[in-house]
Amino acid sequence: MANLDEALLSVDATLADVFATRIYLLDARARREVGRAFGEVFSDVRLTATLVEVRALPGPCMLVEIAAEARVR
Repeated sequence: MANLDEALLSVDATLADVFATRIYLLDARARREVGRAFGEVFSDVRLTATLVEVRALPGPCMLVEIAAEARVR
């Protein structure tokens, strides 16, 4: 989540500005753990969230990829 927060700050946005996310998982069995972490970060934000199990991610050590859309003011 630190990468996401940093990317948002680079365009003068915060996690509170996020309105949609897509979470890509290598293993859907991790969905509860990822969901808990996601909920901790976005508990006060109303947004849509889509979870997708994928066969591969860009980095060899990556287990989760999160794409977010935010309103930039």
